[in-house]
Amino acid sequence: MKLLVVEPYATGHHMALHVRLIARAAHARGWHLQLLTTATATSHPSFQLVRDEVGPGLEVFLMPEVERVTSTTAVSLIRAQFNCYQSISRGFRQIPEEASADHTYMTNIDSCDKVMSVLGSPFGTAPYSGMMMSVKFHRHPMKIGPPSRSDWFYERSFRRLSRIRSLQAITVIDESFAEFAERGPHPYATVRLVPDPGELRGHESQAEAKTSLGISTDRALIVVYGSLTARKGIRELLDAVASGTLERAGVLLAGTPDEHTKQLLEGETARALIQRGQLFLQFGFLDDVQEYRVFRAADIVWTCYSKGFYASSGVLYQAGSLGLPVVGSNLGLIAWLINKHDNGVCCDPASAGSVVAALTQLVSDATLRTRLGANGKRLADSHTGEAFGNAICASVQ
Repeated sequence: MKLLVVEPYATGHHMALHVRLIARAAHARGWHLQLLTTATATSHPSFQLVRDEVGPGLEVFLMPEVERVTSTTAVSLIRAQFNCYQSISRGFRQIPEEASADHTYMTNIDSCDKVMSVLGSPFGTAPYSGMMMSVKFHRHPMKIGPPSRSDWFYERSFRRLSRIRSLQAITVIDESFAEFAERGPHPYATVRLVPDPGELRGHESQAEAKTSLGISTDRALIVVYGSLTARKGIRELLDAVASGTLERAGVLLAGTPDEHTKQLLEGETARALIQRGQLFLQFGFLDDVQEYRVFRAADIVWTCYSKGFYASSGVLYQAGSLGLPVVGSNLGLIAWLINKHDNGVCCDPASAGSVVAALTQLVSDATLRTRLGANGKRLADSHTGEAFGNAICASVQ
């Protein structure tokens, strides 16, 4: 089996986690793995993680760089999708015929799904599958998000996409959409549910991890991990911890901050928390050891994302893998998962009192943290990296 994986970007979980785990599972099966990506992505540390999984057997093909679009208007978003579609299509056509794969897998169909539903596959008639990370039109019917005027468009676009003849499977990590796809008014035979991976491995104790990070072992540490953007709810978290009722709590921001977050951390609230020893920063790309240390040091993991965030988060499963409770928004898929699996508490990120109450409940009650964390561990045990990689490989055979 010769499998071509398509991933233009190296940031986030796509390369370091998803491509890496697919590579591991494919390599274990004795498959020949190819990667279609950009030159920029190959210079990122996460690309080396993928190469380490496969060794010299990884065959890399380059696509043109994807032109970025900064505007969020509907026209600009379609343009961004068209740019990505063109880059993937051009890169695929440049692959020599003798190197043609048996199957192609896109780690993020969302990057050009609307354009693909109109123009068809960027791979011609070659068989392919791919992941959709953020399907939206089912959220209101499933009572996990508000209705949108665009739901009808998204639903019809998805239906057209799913009917492309060369598309073998659409893999999703959203449990609620998998239920909707099976039982809804228009069942989608191409949809396959795969586990959102969140496995962490290491050997440090919590005390050792906190000490390594310069954090007192007495601190009840709340971790925010990943791309540190406005929608991560960081402002709401810092305001809650600065309210004066959470003196034992500390916050660790670990990952890559955007400009909004950098400006936030220059503000009075953040500076005061740093001076009081309640805010800690670890910025940049974290390798496996650093990632494990961050979560191992945690007592609570923050997944209470705001700004209209209704999707899932791999961080929830990473927290569960180490038996840690999460704090989530009271809307969206994360809330749906917390209510289903009882692995955390929910609050309204727009309400300071609600955030403070949720954090106080967890910071002050170690027994509750243990119980919720154990439930999270049971959930995460079925969301290992091996389970994810094997599920993807099974979907493309």
